[in-house]
Amino acid sequence: MKNKRVIILVAVLAFLAGVLILREILFRPGEKLTLLATEPALYQTGVDPNLEKISFQFNQNVEGFNFSFNIFPDFAYQTQIENNQLFIIPEKPLNGEENYLIEIREETSSFYFPLEFITSQKIDENTSIPEEEGGLGDPKAEEEIAKIVLEDYPLFYQTPKTTDSWQADYSQKGELTIFYQSSKNRETIQQEVFAWMESEGVDPQTHNFKWQPVSQINN
Repeated sequence: MKNKRVIILVAVLAFLAGVLILREILFRPGEKLTLLATEPALYQTGVDPNLEKISFQFNQNVEGFNFSFNIFPDFAYQTQIENNQLFIIPEKPLNGEENYLIEIREETSSFYFPLEFITSQKIDENTSIPEEEGGLGDPKAEEEIAKIVLEDYPLFYQTPKTTDSWQADYSQKGELTIFYQSSKNRETIQQEVFAWMESEGVDPQTHNFKWQPVSQINN
């Protein structure tokens, strides 16, 4: 009888340990993962198609994070992480005069960022290089790219949105993930989120939602 109790106690402790480990994986403590800089910069034009790497600099070491990418137009690449920097290394030169979109996300930290840039004309030995004229190229290029981003992510510049009881951020085009305190009523949270969207001039019906209860909101 005593041995049976010991076995049950060990099983319970093992279960609790598993729950704690899972909690650490799903809800990492500490500072929120934040992107500090990219190279090329967001909406940059005239990017060299022969660039060796595309870099993302974060506010913390990212060696333990699991990033995923959606790239259009697609190209073969490798990734490399060094402390707080993530690199995408193209295996071949990029296309010339191409509008690239690189969506990067890290699910466990609810991180998402769409990097857009435009490459310059690809130059080879048989291409004559015209003399440069003054100016910065097409002055409407950045406006056009920004317009495209806002069509898919109308609240791009307002997210992540964090309150004391919930946080909203894009998980993909037209989809917001809402992390909310599990102690709060979901219907109340939903009303608050929709009211915030409407105050920003965005109809909630234009978006899909994922509702994720969590123990606390990290500001």
